[in-house]
Amino acid sequence: MPSTRVLYISGSVGLGHARRDLAIARELRRLDSGVEIVWLAGEPARQVIAGAGETLLPESAAYGDETGVAEDAAGGFSLNLMGRFALRAQSAWKRAVATFEEVSGKYPYDLLIGDETYEIDAALAKRPELKKAPFVMIYDFVGLDAMSRNPLEQLITYRGNWVWGGGPRAKPPTQQDLALFIGQPEDVADRPFGFLLPNRREYARRYYHFVGYTFPFDPADYSDKKKVRAALGYDEERPLVICAVGGTAIGDDLLRLCAASYPHIQERASDARMVLVCGPRIDPASIQVPSGVEVRGYVPRLYEHFAACDVAVVQAGGTTTLELTALRRPFVYFPLEGHFEQNLVVAKRLARHGAGERMLYSKTTPERLAEVVVGQLGREASWPDIPTDGAWRAAELIHKLAQGQDLREATQPTFPSKRPGRVLRVFVKYPTRIYRGRLANVLAARRELLLTTTGRKSGLPRTTPLNFITMDGAYVVAAGWGTHADWYQNLLANPEVTVQVGKRRFAARAHLVEEPEAQRDLVSQLVRRSWQLSKPPRPVRWFLRTVFSYDHDAVQTRAIEHPELVPVIRLVPKEG
Repeated sequence: MPSTRVLYISGSVGLGHARRDLAIARELRRLDSGVEIVWLAGEPARQVIAGAGETLLPESAAYGDETGVAEDAAGGFSLNLMGRFALRAQSAWKRAVATFEEVSGKYPYDLLIGDETYEIDAALAKRPELKKAPFVMIYDFVGLDAMSRNPLEQLITYRGNWVWGGGPRAKPPTQQDLALFIGQPEDVADRPFGFLLPNRREYARRYYHFVGYTFPFDPADYSDKKKVRAALGYDEERPLVICAVGGTAIGDDLLRLCAASYPHIQERASDARMVLVCGPRIDPASIQVPSGVEVRGYVPRLYEHFAACDVAVVQAGGTTTLELTALRRPFVYFPLEGHFEQNLVVAKRLARHGAGERMLYSKTTPERLAEVVVGQLGREASWPDIPTDGAWRAAELIHKLAQGQDLREATQPTFPSKRPGRVLRVFVKYPTRIYRGRLANVLAARRELLLTTTGRKSGLPRTTPLNFITMDGAYVVAAGWGTHADWYQNLLANPEVTVQVGKRRFAARAHLVEEPEAQRDLVSQLVRRSWQLSKPPRPVRWFLRTVFSYDHDAVQTRAIEHPELVPVIRLVPKEG
């Protein structure tokens, strides 16, 4: 059987993506020892890839330099991706596409992998003839965000999100044969791409495969800090502070802040040691430091030094902060100001995990940083472990694609993952306002009832309209918004409810249907009865989809496909 030839393009800014790409490549080789991987990458990623002994195509020298563009567009410790960077990066993206086109015509390959190669993805969508093999796209965030009120920035962001989310109808990315998301569904914002556009998390659940987090190491191998320190030559007892800023030169101001904080750290911890890691783009000689601070250039396996440290001070890069989270080391992180990914994606993910302490560069003095760093010394990680097998899971999916399996649509069911917003709640609950008199009987004939629960927090009555079917004297309903539905959470806390069917009003007790086969059968019946008797008119369904990103038809279809995610409840009337 001939070996699979892979063209792997490691795109984007900095170094983090290159480290995870090498981890995925290593797992691919474990699954298929005969796989042949050649690489296309810009700086500084190509330096890391070449240093790992990989085959780097000579055309990489002509690949677009996004990192250089980012450094030119930055203003101090600030980088707005949707502002100057987006405008200046156009030429780099064009060079990247031209280089890819040249490589595609010169080298045969059976599989194309692109890590955050948005320009290549756009080119394949616009010019299908460029696609010579199945395409794998790797993401670590979904959607763009403007960080200012600048109209041009707002326009660029909305236009980008329109394309990313497939427009109001959430069209799939047809140029991609497999979309991988490095992370968990909760890492994707649960809100629309923009006005009239689909929900980001639901779109990702439908089309992306979530693989967890990828690392070039096993955190268990670095759990013994003393052993790691001995291997690296660090003193076993002295407190160690590692300061690092990743693969761009944008963070040099942060390194200077760390250096300035060292004398203040010594006042509180006299034996503390500080090491500044400049990375591949900052000249160590350009950083002036007080006596006792060590300055290093690029460190190939920086995660080992993180494992040895007592506290790390870092820029809020996605990969670096995840490595520290996985290693369970206390750290302080500074998002680049104006950088939507670091402020809105990375910071929120870390807050969800409970890892790291966030600080704002423009409001942090050396004295304040020293106070925070010293406060972290001796602390133990309190956050839960995070999944670390993402590289293997990603490689497994890529291997399946290479063997011919269709993975275009992810198996993640796409149900609303939280209760509807305030405006949509008003729309959804409108039947409660007209459920009286003759209209109550009309709605009951359409298999709609009113369920009144007791608020689990407020203790007040809460009324919700629901579709129902009858069975053995009970009224059967389902939580179409999943387990996040407020009324469902209310009756879990208190199963005593009131039900109104037409003009009849009675007390009942709620019973959760737990037997899988019965749940599957009842969900199917409820959905089909809803389609027959109470399906919203087409204009209403269009309104829900375009204004509220709620696709009624898709949710109903997936309820049948994944009934295990739809709680089913029997409302049993009380005697008398």
